[in-house]
Amino acid sequence: MKKVFSPFAAVPADSVSDWRESGLLREIARWMAAFPKASAAIDDDCALLEVSRERRLVTVDSLIYGRHFDDAVEAYWAGRKLLARNLSDIAADGGQPSDAVLALVMSGDVAKGWLKDFYRGILENCVRYGLRLVGGDVASVAGTGFFSATLTLTGFGGTRVLRRSGARAGDFICVSGTLGGSLKSGRHFRFEPRLALGRLLAEENLATACMDLTDGLAKDLPALVPAGTHAELDLAAIPLSAAAEGVGSAFSDGEDYELLFTVAPENFERLLSRSGDLKISKIGSIVAGTASAGTPFGLPFGGGFEHF
Repeated sequence: MKKVFSPFAAVPADSVSDWRESGLLREIARWMAAFPKASAAIDDDCALLEVSRERRLVTVDSLIYGRHFDDAVEAYWAGRKLLARNLSDIAADGGQPSDAVLALVMSGDVAKGWLKDFYRGILENCVRYGLRLVGGDVASVAGTGFFSATLTLTGFGGTRVLRRSGARAGDFICVSGTLGGSLKSGRHFRFEPRLALGRLLAEENLATACMDLTDGLAKDLPALVPAGTHAELDLAAIPLSAAAEGVGSAFSDGEDYELLFTVAPENFERLLSRSGDLKISKIGSIVAGTASAGTPFGLPFGGGFEHF
């Protein structure tokens, strides 16, 4: 029988509305206090951050019940995914995560125990990845069955910050890990943000451009391809996960959260020698000139995930 992990309580006494706002904030403060390495006090109007470095990174992502997760997902993993999505953005810039704030918008029937586990998924992984939750906001909506969380994460860039621009004709197109089938396998909740790889690509000047793969190759790759060039891909070289349903999954499924980046040919072997056990695949090249007309890259695959 399939397990159900509904965010919502069956009886009012088990819901966050039973606490009222002041009680809810007290409980959140108590949960955070159990993770002193992962959080700071939330009883001020603003979080106070002592910034000693200048290259600051900021990213924001949301997680909405019914859109990004459902009753099949445990609260812990929903919380972890929200944090990990932001960490993947920091990784794509080659940065180091620092401090986060969390905003909740929810109906009063959200279950107390579910929300506690949601915070645990965030806070335990704050410890794991070396950052702190330092504040946020809570708001209610009328009705029932609604939960949305938005996490804003800051970080620091080093002497070099990776951007989506910077690729040149002749560069190799590379990806980390494997692609496709993320939703089918559940990997979209259990992926590892590629922070170490991102820092390696930036600090050792190995990548010319970089981004994280969230919407599939068909939609994401064009963002790395400069004007006057096109991507030539080797379909057989695209690394597919065990859950992928053919190479089209890599183009259309989305939510892989791997890094997609370009590398000058002379740096490729050094990259392989420095990336440890993480799988790095060369899947094509940036080529001067315009590709032939047709679907993206001239291939019969869908265009990736679209939000609207």
